[in-house]
Amino acid sequence: MKVLILYAKVGNGHLKASEAIRDKLVERFPDAEIFFEDGLESSGALTNKLIIKGYAGLVKHMPDMYGKLYATTDSQKRSMIEDAYKVINKYLTIRLKRMLRKISPDVIVSTHPFITRMCAYLKKKKKTNAKLLSLVTDYGIHNMWVNDEKNIDCICVATEEMKYDCMEEYGIDNSKVFVTGIPVSDKFLTEYDKKEMLKELDLKENLPVFLFFAGGGLGLGDSEKILTELLQSKKEFQIVVVSGKNEKQKARFEEIVEEYSRRVVILGYTNRVPELMNIATAVITKPGGLTSTECLVMKKPMVIINPIPGQEEQNASYFVNNGTALEIYESDKISHIVNIIVEKKERLKQMEDMCENLRHPNASDEIVNLVNKLYNEKI
Repeated sequence: MKVLILYAKVGNGHLKASEAIRDKLVERFPDAEIFFEDGLESSGALTNKLIIKGYAGLVKHMPDMYGKLYATTDSQKRSMIEDAYKVINKYLTIRLKRMLRKISPDVIVSTHPFITRMCAYLKKKKKTNAKLLSLVTDYGIHNMWVNDEKNIDCICVATEEMKYDCMEEYGIDNSKVFVTGIPVSDKFLTEYDKKEMLKELDLKENLPVFLFFAGGGLGLGDSEKILTELLQSKKEFQIVVVSGKNEKQKARFEEIVEEYSRRVVILGYTNRVPELMNIATAVITKPGGLTSTECLVMKKPMVIINPIPGQEEQNASYFVNNGTALEIYESDKISHIVNIIVEKKERLKQMEDMCENLRHPNASDEIVNLVNKLYNEKI
């Protein structure tokens, strides 16, 4: 069995989901040939750079415009954008076509909508006969993921609501859509010693811990203000801040914290996120598809901040409406959210229970099962 996994380095989520599938394939099918490639890079270094930088620039500097673009491209009506995409698609796929010819995969797994469309285009043009599995890495469906569904053999989604939308809104046959959840690393399914980690960070066992993801590849606009509001709260709790690779922001956080007596741990980039989540009472974060799933799998309620218009707003709505998250619409309301989590133990327990109900801890296994069925032509 030859499996080609195609990801994109647009944010971290698509890559992390792809890695989880790859690792599970290696574990379950050690004799399989697994190829792991950046699908956007295959469109050419310049195109890849333009797509990634264009996305990052829109999200950071013109989020409202990005939201409008997201809504426009979700329309099933013929649009100028859709016509333009069809014209450039054949140019985007030139290098990908060569890759497919060289590897000749039996199954392609795509975790990014652009890549899914490129592969579907090549299937339509009879340039590959590989089976195509598309994994949607957010909690809302969008036209870009399913536009050419006739040439997609299997669509994996996170929720029953998304499957319903695929069928009712986009007319996709029930037999093609599977509710698998979004795959995460097995590290998020591992048991850790909570006391040991608390001791290592010099945190108290009897006080709540808020884990604040204040970094990330695209940054968080109001993170300094949110941290200040947390520090000014009169409630007793502790904070662990992860600023990622942004050293300037880490230094700024350290300056802010010096003015307060509250116990705060400031971290830069870390590969110990599962252990940090394990000690958290709640996680303050943007609602990216993978980070949200990691919280869900570890049964950690979220405090959602700064969702990007479009897919992250859909993610936020899903988690808030299903009772696993609270959303901050303005940073000066953080004290109200903190009060709910710190004081209302019953509400916190309900949020944890809803996480348990919604989580898909075996998503990687379910997707690998589907890959195997596609290979054996049982789907």
